[in-house]
Amino acid sequence: MAGFLAPLLLSLGLAISPTGVACPTLDERTVIVFHDMPPQIARGNAVLDVDFGQGATARPDEPIVARVRGIVRGRFDKQQVPVIFAWTGCSDPFADGTSGLIIGRFAKNADGTAIFYPTTETMGDRRKRKGKFADGWSRPGLPGVSSSPTDSSGGRSGP
Repeated sequence: MAGFLAPLLLSLGLAISPTGVACPTLDERTVIVFHDMPPQIARGNAVLDVDFGQGATARPDEPIVARVRGIVRGRFDKQQVPVIFAWTGCSDPFADGTSGLIIGRFAKNADGTAIFYPTTETMGDRRKRKGKFADGWSRPGLPGVSSSPTDSSGGRSGP
């Protein structure tokens, strides 16, 4: 009986645990919002400046809508864009903010609606390339600094 109960309890625990718990370190978390332009962006990728809104919650296989603040590269003429991305055990799309740049490609769904498929980056890869983080630091997880800011200001106020 005990041999049967342990796997069942483990399965239940994994099913109800929040996204990102399976990820052993902050550096392995995968994000979709950028605060600078990575040096190598694939030809044909669009770059949009967007805001998902504070408290945005993404779910696997469901598009989340972002407000388009500007177009850095590519063409897009709508004020909002649906965004969907591949999930992994380390997906935490807004671990580094809910507004900034998204980099990726457009595709059309069956009804002709454009959907954006963003490039992802791990927090560790961002740190290694000396990329910018929402809180202004060059690496995540510093003492006294939130590891999950909710906006591009990193919770700071003022100019």
